[in-house]
Amino acid sequence: MWNKVRTLTLSHPRLSLFCLAFFYVVLAGLFIQFIFLPYIAPPTMYAGNGLLSGGYDGGKFHRIAVDVSIKIKEIGWSAWSIKPKGQIVSGIASIFYTLITPKPWVLLPLNGFLHGIASLALFEILFIIIGKRGLSFLSSLPFVMFPSSLLWNAQMHNENYVIPGVLLFLYGWIYLSDVERAITLKKSWKAILITLVGSIMVWVIRDYLIVILNLLAFLAIILLIVFHAIRWIRKQIHLKFLLPYIGLLVLVWVLSSPYLINKIGQGSRNPSTSSDGSSSFSLDIGISPDVGTPVKSKKAFSWTTTKWLPKQIDSNLRDLSQTRYKFIRAWSDAGSQIDTDVIFGSASDVIQYIPRAAEIGFLAPFPSTWFANGYKSASSLMRKESAAEMIIIYICLLGLVYSFWCFRTKIEIWVLSAITAGMLIIYPMAIPNVGSLYRFRYPYLMPLVCLGLSGVILFYQQYFQQRQSKKV
Repeated sequence: MWNKVRTLTLSHPRLSLFCLAFFYVVLAGLFIQFIFLPYIAPPTMYAGNGLLSGGYDGGKFHRIAVDVSIKIKEIGWSAWSIKPKGQIVSGIASIFYTLITPKPWVLLPLNGFLHGIASLALFEILFIIIGKRGLSFLSSLPFVMFPSSLLWNAQMHNENYVIPGVLLFLYGWIYLSDVERAITLKKSWKAILITLVGSIMVWVIRDYLIVILNLLAFLAIILLIVFHAIRWIRKQIHLKFLLPYIGLLVLVWVLSSPYLINKIGQGSRNPSTSSDGSSSFSLDIGISPDVGTPVKSKKAFSWTTTKWLPKQIDSNLRDLSQTRYKFIRAWSDAGSQIDTDVIFGSASDVIQYIPRAAEIGFLAPFPSTWFANGYKSASSLMRKESAAEMIIIYICLLGLVYSFWCFRTKIEIWVLSAITAGMLIIYPMAIPNVGSLYRFRYPYLMPLVCLGLSGVILFYQQYFQQRQSKKV
């Protein structure tokens, strides 16, 4: 039986991975909603209807969707809105609530489908870099099956849509990183479409995020132009391919830019406000189970303009710093806050914090907090669960070094690292809360973790082969 499973997996890795991701979410979601939360978990974790309590948005999304569903049944589908009270998640849920029943479990197949799409996008990214289907499949498993992903996949959350959107966006740019692939029209149009679909999925939930991703994509374009220009100088690529390639990169970047996407969707929404109420650049702050009681700030935020920086960059850094300030002051007694004594007052403060932000983005929660008591009993349980994941993440990040060595000549690994590492630095700068960061960073950290797992496997294979050759 296991041989048949192995054969099916190796011959159809994409179908196998999608089915694994889909059924993992559906079955685990049913267990969590009908057994774990009502009968096993601490009572403080359960908000009813199979949803988590403690500040998660699922309860809010559920209530809004129920209200819309009731109105639809009373007066018809004219009462439906894609964004009731500004929440697209509730608008989508209300369709299922009306057609089936107003219970969150009816969304599990949709969540499973979205998780399957995200898993396939990650698999394609790994396959482009690694070049081996079986190894890419195995390396994708942490993303597919980490229990922490059930915080949104078994619930109702923005992450259900943002994570596949981000990974589709990443896959599109990774695919377009190679000149030969990009200039093949039959293949490149699919990558362009995937990039645009990913951009729109991210934009409809968190429009500030597509601004940042688009900026990082611009930096990736510069990296690609420099890399392929060097290849042209070395006569490894013809100029007749390089120039159209550069034009294609710029075109995709423009099409996926927040300005153009805002113009397209201007009739359906206010482009300055995201679906969760955040401003165009400010980060939406999801309240984790560790968050305590809001307190009023006594100190006003102040910012010193840096004259040598372009005005737009300084303004963006100011917005990011103000988001951090608001988070610290509004939730100063949260159980998983970190570096709350650090408040940025200028661009130089932000720049000096980059190494620490990278440390938090890649490595938090740190071992010293793994088994500490959380703000609530539910938080303590989740910290213990995250400890097991962090051990795996640490091992995979060590393997990432070996992966970089093995695939150092592939530009795709550097493009992936540039975009994901950028997000892993930006988020900790704005959100000094490990509980929130844990889910915000998932689509950026996990590709590197999975790539690191491939490094661990390759290192073990090489070590085993060397030992076998010595015995012979």
